[in-house]
Amino acid sequence: MQDTRYNGKNRREHYRIRYPLTGRPRLTISNNEYEVVDISESGLKFLCKKINEFRAGSEVRLEITFNDGGSLHVRGKILRTTEKVSVISFSEDIPFGIILKEQRYLKAHYPEYR
Repeated sequence: MQDTRYNGKNRREHYRIRYPLTGRPRLTISNNEYEVVDISESGLKFLCKKINEFRAGSEVRLEITFNDGGSLHVRGKILRTTEKVSVISFSEDIPFGIILKEQRYLKAHYPEYR
C-alpha cells in the first residue's frame, strides 16, 4: 500500500533552523525586541509579547540581530499570528549563507543542537 501523505508539493521550500531557548536571535520591530523561534531564507517565527500584537497581512520592517552580533534589515508581511507566536514572510529571501552561518554557530556553541 502506498503512503499518500507526502504526495504533492512540499509546504517547506527552504531549510529551517529551530533555535534552542538560550540561543535565539533578537528581532526588532518598531523599537520592540522579540525572540526568533525559527528562521529560513523566506521567513521566520517569533514570540509575541501580548495577544493581538500583530495582524495578519500587516507589512513590517524589521532588524534581525544574530548570535554572532551581525544584523540584517528586512521587510516582510505577517502571515499569521496566535496568542504566542507570529510568522513573517520576507519580501525578499535572505542569503542562504546567513542560514549556514547560523547553523555552524549553533553547532559550535550548543553541542546538543541538531
